[in-house]
Amino acid sequence: MIKLSHFPENGETLWSSSWEIGDDGAKGSNTAAALERLGVRTAFVSKIGTDIWGHIGEELLKENGISCEALIREPSMSTQIGAILVDRSGSNSILLGGEAACFSTSEIHHGIRQYPEAKYLITGFEIRISDALEAASYAKNMGKYVILNPSPAPEGDIGRLDFVDLLVVNQTERDALLALKSCHPAACTGKGHSSLNSYDVQSIRQLQKLYGCARIILTLGGNGCLLLDKNQVFSFPAHPVPVTDTSGAGDSFLAAVTAALVRRIPLNKGCELASLYAAQTVQKWGTFPAFSTLEEMISLYPELFSLLKA
Repeated sequence: MIKLSHFPENGETLWSSSWEIGDDGAKGSNTAAALERLGVRTAFVSKIGTDIWGHIGEELLKENGISCEALIREPSMSTQIGAILVDRSGSNSILLGGEAACFSTSEIHHGIRQYPEAKYLITGFEIRISDALEAASYAKNMGKYVILNPSPAPEGDIGRLDFVDLLVVNQTERDALLALKSCHPAACTGKGHSSLNSYDVQSIRQLQKLYGCARIILTLGGNGCLLLDKNQVFSFPAHPVPVTDTSGAGDSFLAAVTAALVRRIPLNKGCELASLYAAQTVQKWGTFPAFSTLEEMISLYPELFSLLKA
């Protein structure tokens, strides 16, 4: 993690106020860690190198109670690493390096079959996109509930996503998915930006039409989030808090929504839980260290977070 006064302009050289290697993961490992903190048993199916970064990452997962039985160690690859840039307002940008994990079809299927009791699969695009989509499709065929966060946003067409039960996107990812279908929200819907809420509602309806996902969550940062559940739209406000670091906000939101689904809590109530959980996350530095436990959340919001108890 690199702490800066502001993000550098083109050609600008900056001193950082802090530069450290922390207990932080990427999107998949962050979400897994947050799920474990919320009392949901989680497994991590992926591929890492046998380099020092792979070793550090694997130990971090295990220390946080995440099953690594399906984690593949590949000597020929460099483990993917990242640098998180955080400015004084808590806003962040993330740089990725190393190799995106690539899998054979048999590796994907074997990894998923190792956890026959698992009811949910979460995937995203920090691995090769075609592999993430294969995992999602295969898991759906096995009767699992599939959640996709298409991040980093794809640059090429990914087809329809009828096998995805829940699509979770931020505004950047939403716009990228629409652009891939040669569609910009205002042009597709006939609406402009006069009403932010109307614009965002129409854009996720367009996503649903183009990609075939019955349920879509659009996260809006400080403006809360929207849920499109089949034909019904729900709006959830953000919870104003002093922001220290937004690095783990989206991952913690995704984890809390998934935890709610695991406990058979309606998705609209899950979004309410997730907004509160993400609001706690952004008040602390980092990702893994910032994720609150279920007990901590129950102490703050006993009526709501007691619903997550197994």
